[in-house]
Amino acid sequence: MASIVEGMLDKANEHFNSGKFAKALEGYDKALGFDEVHKPTIQMNRGAALRSLGRHDEAMLALNEAIEKFEKPSAAAFLNRGLVWADMGDIDSNDEKRGNALADFTKALELEPKMLHAYRAKINTLRSMGRHEDVLDTAKEAMTTDKSLDARVEYTLALINLHRVDELRVECAFLEENEDKDPCLARAYGLALFEIGNTLATSSPAEAIEYYAKAADRVVPEQRASLYYNKAICLRNVQRLDESIVSIRKSLELTPSNLDAHCMLGDLHLQSSQFEMAVQSYAQARTNDKALNATHAYNHGVALAKLDDPRPKEALAKFEEALRLDPILVNAKRAMEALKYTMDEDETPSAPAPSSAPASAPASAPTPAPASAPALPPPNGDTLTVSLADILAKKNMPAGFDVTKKEMFLSDAEFEAVFKMSKEAYQKMPRWKQNREKKKHNLF
Repeated sequence: MASIVEGMLDKANEHFNSGKFAKALEGYDKALGFDEVHKPTIQMNRGAALRSLGRHDEAMLALNEAIEKFEKPSAAAFLNRGLVWADMGDIDSNDEKRGNALADFTKALELEPKMLHAYRAKINTLRSMGRHEDVLDTAKEAMTTDKSLDARVEYTLALINLHRVDELRVECAFLEENEDKDPCLARAYGLALFEIGNTLATSSPAEAIEYYAKAADRVVPEQRASLYYNKAICLRNVQRLDESIVSIRKSLELTPSNLDAHCMLGDLHLQSSQFEMAVQSYAQARTNDKALNATHAYNHGVALAKLDDPRPKEALAKFEEALRLDPILVNAKRAMEALKYTMDEDETPSAPAPSSAPASAPASAPTPAPASAPALPPPNGDTLTVSLADILAKKNMPAGFDVTKKEMFLSDAEFEAVFKMSKEAYQKMPRWKQNREKKKHNLF
């Protein structure tokens, strides 16, 4: 009889390992009817099968019984119960369940310090809670045991989330030496280079450019668009305009709907005296025939006025638009007055502004200087958003995502649906009230 039962359990385990969880559960259930079996082990295996079938309440009952009846505490039983806690409900919005999962994973590691699966499960749970310092510590412990480099990847990602750039620079030497050994390590290396580049972009743009160049082939296309955008800003800031144009065009090839990138390309063409191309880029940056901001409208007007065949009426309209958006933009007011003065009476609008004067003869187009370029924006421009679901699941996160300001990456509509207020109202609240609101929605 014992050999028959053993054969049945072997077959059930075989079904489990091949993903046939219902068949495995059937075998485990039958085995419970025999006295010869070790019932706590069978209950643990039942719990694992039930979890894989999504029957979490039943899995919890089976695993609780297994833990209670094992003669000696079982690391595998605690691990499996922790995984059930982690699966139950919406783990990212239930601190109690995440806490229970963490406690079970920690217990499993106390019983079996080299259990890699428990390390990985604990790291995933800590990451979902935003506890990146604890992820870092747990990954360091795992690195003493895990030779697959998985723990090293988690260690690197934690450094990125914590913005520990000095440590990332040290870590990059190891990552570069070992990136060919593991594709996940190679991706982590790319993200590390990207993070260092973003940190240096304002203080040392020339050095940031070098990091962006090394990261470009190591990040996924979605991140690469942001990388080329930020690299273009740094190239512009060190007056390498031709290279900046190449970089922003690469970004637009990947994200052609990025209006900020089109506007920046217009700025670069304007600075390079490529006025026709500047006009085209500024036009593509408009949405519903509206400028992104006053600077966009003003620079568009400058480009129109400086064409080989100037378009003064259109330029004037852009200067007027700039002043509607920013009434104290002095350059736009001066350019508008100068342009009206140089235009023939037939070209001047029928209702000129009081400050304009009639022109005695046509003159060459004015040459106002372009408005100063904006400071480094978020990686995808001001329109960068991340859904609440992706933030909570820690997936599809763009490089440059600020974990201390998660809520501000929500779209305006989703922000108002979650917080029941606008972003403007939220930003006027005291910091402690903001933190309270963030905690309510697991965004702290």
